[in-house]
Amino acid sequence: MKTKAAKIVDILFARRTAFKAVLLFVMAVSTVQWVHYHFSFVYRGFLVWGALIIAWDFFHDKKLWKGKTIWLLGAFCLLYAVTIFLNRETELVKNLKALAYMVILFITLYGGGAADPEERRKERKVLATELFVLLLIIALVCLALFLLGYHKTYKTPDKVIGYIGSFNSSLAGLMNSNTIGAFFSISVLLDLGLLLGKKVTKGWQKALVWVSLALSVLCLFLSYSRTSLYALAAVLGLGVFWLLPRARAFENSSFKTVLVSRILAALCVILLLTGAASPMHDLLYKTEGLLAAKAETTAAESSSAAETGSEAAMETTEAAGSSAEKKETTAATKNETASGAEKETTAAAKSETVAGASKEASAKTAAAENTAAQTKAAESSAAETEAPESTTVDKKKVLLMDGHPDGEVDAALTGRVTIWKTALVLFKEKPLFGYTNCGFADTMWEMLYGTGYGVHVRNGGLHNIYFEIMLSSGTAGAVCIAVFGVMCLIMVLKRRKTWIREAEPSTAVLLLLVLFFLIAELMESRIMYRTGFFMVFFWMAAGMLKEDMMGIRS
Repeated sequence: MKTKAAKIVDILFARRTAFKAVLLFVMAVSTVQWVHYHFSFVYRGFLVWGALIIAWDFFHDKKLWKGKTIWLLGAFCLLYAVTIFLNRETELVKNLKALAYMVILFITLYGGGAADPEERRKERKVLATELFVLLLIIALVCLALFLLGYHKTYKTPDKVIGYIGSFNSSLAGLMNSNTIGAFFSISVLLDLGLLLGKKVTKGWQKALVWVSLALSVLCLFLSYSRTSLYALAAVLGLGVFWLLPRARAFENSSFKTVLVSRILAALCVILLLTGAASPMHDLLYKTEGLLAAKAETTAAESSSAAETGSEAAMETTEAAGSSAEKKETTAATKNETASGAEKETTAAAKSETVAGASKEASAKTAAAENTAAQTKAAESSAAETEAPESTTVDKKKVLLMDGHPDGEVDAALTGRVTIWKTALVLFKEKPLFGYTNCGFADTMWEMLYGTGYGVHVRNGGLHNIYFEIMLSSGTAGAVCIAVFGVMCLIMVLKRRKTWIREAEPSTAVLLLLVLFFLIAELMESRIMYRTGFFMVFFWMAAGMLKEDMMGIRS
């Protein structure tokens, strides 16, 4: 019989369920930029907690070090430490922090887990329930902000932009559109896994999952996140056409049932890939467009009324002027004794009045032109939030940017092509060990100055995790990660004939979640170097998938 202290130690350090649950919650909340800025110091507690878990495991069963792939991640971290040492003049403290978090998360989340299948099921039930509730709350909050029409943009003291409500007619929630899109893609896969895996049995639970699924799909379309939409379409197609018909849930199903499910899945995938999100997005914002059109019509009517009134006033003035001229003519006829000097004085006064009016009109025109010039200058400078710290830019690097595309493809990808080509230019200067993740931002900021894309690099990296690994860790780190990926692929393929039928339905969901991130990271940089929700979630899912694969015979 375990004592109370032994139970607490077991929960905190041996099982790691509490560590994962608290970490997942904190990282989900800190995706809000304001929360991240003010409470990111809480992350340090996970460094200590994770280090204690690793130490406990080292002196007991050493289950965290099972499998060859975890050693490859260790080698990657060691090579990154060499990169930090070679670039120690640039952001040394930040790079060391990033390395420490990566080491802790790789070992505690991806390292070996519980050997007992029943213990693994309990852990996954706790984490899945927590994640389901979190995503449902986020969906409700985001949809409420959208329906209320609330939208706000703010900037934290560390110059990171945050959004609340909507931005550019897209749902941003409390984060931004791309983050929200990834959240609800995870929610869609989780909800489908719960329904197809028959993990919910009670009626109210099924109803709640269906509500969550409907809200997630709606918010995903409202976010208009193309990366999440297309990545989700790809993994859903893979899941329905390859995994689902071979799973135990469909083992005794008729050919008709499988065929219908495939047809429905094909329609969903085609709907997403052909850009059907765009007309749906436009339909959802039709009311907003009508209101805007009504406002423009009202403004036009007001302007027309103002012009009509102005014309009427001008006619009245002209009539009054004509009457005055007639009276003056009559008076002049009657008063023939008026002297010529007085007439000359009157004519001079009129000439001076006309000249003064002309000067006043010229001054107003010049002021208007000056204001327009200032407005244009302000708009042109709005592309960059601030000037680079060092305005001395290498001319050779700038010349290399002349060939960067500025056409439809680059515009559609919001400058990603330009960012990637600039990254390749930098990579050629330090190809072996790279710049570190915090080391290339300032250099690329200067090279991209004037394009408006420098701020994207500082806030979101290169928007391609594969380019980011190359530039941050060089060829050495990229090769290490490539070997890691190949070994994981071999692990899955060696068990392809047995794992789908033998494993739990959660295994298929984990595989689809991992594949979703590997596809989505072609356009984002969130699962390496930067400690956040998506990095934590990805390596947690990858670790659980590895546990399942190692528990199935080849």
